[in-house]
Amino acid sequence: MSAQHTPGPWGATNAHTGPTFWRVEPFSADYLNDGWVIANEIHGPDGEANARLIAASPDLYEALASLIADLGPGGYLLPGGAIKTARARAALAKAEGRS
Repeated sequence: MSAQHTPGPWGATNAHTGPTFWRVEPFSADYLNDGWVIANEIHGPDGEANARLIAASPDLYEALASLIADLGPGGYLLPGGAIKTARARAALAKAEGRS
């Protein structure tokens, strides 16, 4: 199963909302300027950071899925097996609606 979401890239912007609020919208040529919004009115002291984290989600998902695929079922993230991939697999399952 793969995540079902608006294709990336996504971007964080306050161009349409002013300096107080942030939003995340698709930066893909297929969705650009057609009114699609991923998240709107992200505000507060961490508003920009939260918007940028949300905007990075498609890239983070693809990077994590690629890493897990390269490592195989029992792979380790660090030499010597310091960090097993269980957390990475759990994060992907959450993104795919399997947890």
